[in-house]
Amino acid sequence: MRTMTFCIIFFSLFSAIFCCAGELGSQPTLSLQSRFIWSPSGPAGKQVFVVFRKTFDLSDRPTEASLQLFADTRYMLWINGQYVARGPGRFNPKRPEFDTLDVTTRLRPGRNCIVVLVHHAFAMRCARIMDHDPGLTAQLDATLPQGKIKIETDATWKSNARTAWRPAPASYASICDNIDARLDPADWTLPVFNDAGWEPAVSIDGGKWGPLQPRALPLLRETEVQPLRLFEPADKQAAADSSIVLPVELTPGRRLLCDAGEAVQAYSVLEFEADADTKIELQHPILPQYGTAPSYYTARAGRQTWISGDTFGCRYLDLRVITGRLKLLSVKMIRRQYPYDRLGSFSCSNQSLNDIWDISINTVQGCSEDAYVDCMDRERAEWMADGYVVSYPGARVALATKNIDSTYAFNDQRLLRNMLRHVALSQLPDGRLQPMPPSFYPAEALHGVIDDYSCLWVQALRETYDRSSDRDFIRELWPTLVRSLDWFLARKSDRGLYRAMEFVYFNNPLIYRECEGATINAYLYRSLSDAAYLANVVGENANAARFESAAKDLLASYNRELWDEPAGTYRACSSAGLMDAGTVFEKWGKRANPKLQEATAPTAHAALMALYFGLVPADRQERTLSFLRKSIAGEKPLPYTYGLYLRTLFERCTIENDTNALDEIQQKWQVELSRPPKTVSEDFTGGSLVHEAGAAPAFLLSAYTLGVRTGGARDARQLIIEPHLGSLRFAKGVVLCEYGVVTVSWTRTDQSLEFEVTVPPDRHATLCIPRLFANATMTLDSQQRVQSGRPTDEAVKATPSYFLTDVGPGSHHGILKQ
Repeated sequence: MRTMTFCIIFFSLFSAIFCCAGELGSQPTLSLQSRFIWSPSGPAGKQVFVVFRKTFDLSDRPTEASLQLFADTRYMLWINGQYVARGPGRFNPKRPEFDTLDVTTRLRPGRNCIVVLVHHAFAMRCARIMDHDPGLTAQLDATLPQGKIKIETDATWKSNARTAWRPAPASYASICDNIDARLDPADWTLPVFNDAGWEPAVSIDGGKWGPLQPRALPLLRETEVQPLRLFEPADKQAAADSSIVLPVELTPGRRLLCDAGEAVQAYSVLEFEADADTKIELQHPILPQYGTAPSYYTARAGRQTWISGDTFGCRYLDLRVITGRLKLLSVKMIRRQYPYDRLGSFSCSNQSLNDIWDISINTVQGCSEDAYVDCMDRERAEWMADGYVVSYPGARVALATKNIDSTYAFNDQRLLRNMLRHVALSQLPDGRLQPMPPSFYPAEALHGVIDDYSCLWVQALRETYDRSSDRDFIRELWPTLVRSLDWFLARKSDRGLYRAMEFVYFNNPLIYRECEGATINAYLYRSLSDAAYLANVVGENANAARFESAAKDLLASYNRELWDEPAGTYRACSSAGLMDAGTVFEKWGKRANPKLQEATAPTAHAALMALYFGLVPADRQERTLSFLRKSIAGEKPLPYTYGLYLRTLFERCTIENDTNALDEIQQKWQVELSRPPKTVSEDFTGGSLVHEAGAAPAFLLSAYTLGVRTGGARDARQLIIEPHLGSLRFAKGVVLCEYGVVTVSWTRTDQSLEFEVTVPPDRHATLCIPRLFANATMTLDSQQRVQSGRPTDEAVKATPSYFLTDVGPGSHHGILKQ
């Protein structure tokens, strides 16, 4: 009773801070909070694997059964000897989320057994894990013909902290296995296993965690990768002599590769017969010549199964026997990722662009796990910038998830919202936000705080509202937003600019400099404007006025202090406000103390951010864009920054800029097409080969070339169909938006542009047809709408670049002729 009372008080205290996807005070959640257990032999403060078992009898097969569970840090679940699931999703201990699994078909009449392997991954220095206390809590609710039963974690559960699973080396991305099967003479996942010698679990204080929440994300989808190809490499470049058919015997010195055909995020399942003491090494490379941190398995005698404890971003399994002998009977790779289905498509007259779109979507989909992760292999970290700027837009135009009723949910914001919550929970006492939580990464490290990412957090919060109208979500995170922007506002200089860390993306000339920089002030301007907008949404009138005034003043100061009239663009920073930020990455060729005139000179990055974030007055637009186009290649920006540049070109709405943007995509991303993973990379010259930062073409080609976007504030949001074809002869495909599926087809000749569009049910769209010909005639749905370059229908409006008209739901066909 005392424990339950504590939990109720605990929940009341935190309910105003932490949002719950279900009912915060529900009995199952309270019960889970009060039912944490651990092993007496598995102390906190050390990495340890602990197995928990609960056996019980059922009089009949259940008609319904669900299992709720949470473990710190990771778990694998078996029921009656069958692997069921792994989890939980990455979490901050302030706001842990429990999984709910339908286990109806896993239970049976008679003896049953639930087994949970918990890895307390302490001090692993992993990008997906925060150090905390160990614990497990679970609750099984089952309905039998005779009535309901409940089984909860308590002292009747058995525990064992010394099994085959041994502590593993620290790992930033994937946690490798270190398994000694000789320590487990029998299979403890089976109901018949005798656990009499195991220790009873002990109850621990559930108040060490914040209020448990229902999982905000759907469970990840697990699918077997097929077909796999097994072969022995002839050399380090992995040329295949021939495919191998199982079973196959492996002895020391023999190496076997398993090829998934593309990069996947997956765990492996190996079944084999082995001699006692056989030691096996397994790596998970993206390419065969890329070594990775190895996993090890020491076999007991006989037939056994090795299921890897973590997933790995890889295309290959690289297996070899160090000592002993084994006969490999089967190999499986189980892909594990967010349950997206690809509904979008893109096809045009340039095959390279088609392939670039495809590998970009491959990357977005592959980097969607329990978070938008930056890369599949090197880090798997939830970086704010990559996830919001690249993966979320790419997923939004091409990927959808299914609702409970099997209909599709478009504009699935759950990964984005989880990221926004994780960043909010990382807020430091001074108001700054961390860029890649939840992870071990300390705030004082080089990337422990990134100021432009904090600005993106505000901008992403606005976009979630504009695409959902969810005021409650804004209210939940509003205090975090205010504290974050107050940190910036306290750093205003006499020149009206703000001193903060410059735009932290590589090859920005002022990267890692704390100064009154053009790029960081451009980021802040957009964030202040968005914050003022959101303040009005939640009725924060005083803050709305405060942020709006700050944005207006910053806009004026920016154009007064940073504009370079002779150059026709913006200086990188205010010379009076330059401060060196200290350490830089030497491998990027940056000098710790650039000369003042170099540090404050105009840069392409400054011009780009001024244009992208809307700080350039109309009379300066063309000069700034001209400088940007001439200068950007010299600064060698990475794909992430190029994505912002290309979007800036498309937004100019001219055939010349559209053509240049498409040419840039083809030229810059062409190198990606020769790389075997069928994905895009972090850097045109290398870096991680499966990195979401390089996937900007997924969104750009769908939203701009095919032309399907939504825009405007939520109350006046429009579906816009506006192609940017450049010199393409045709482009067609399917684009998703928050309103559903839009199909488009554009076919162009020297004398005509023929088009077909389909608008989702119950929606209207603004159709924008390029004015390709001076004296054009246009018909739409068999009716003439334009004659000799002038609208003949009052519903059609003409601008210098487009003919605009509103179209309703359903299919529409038109043709624009010379």
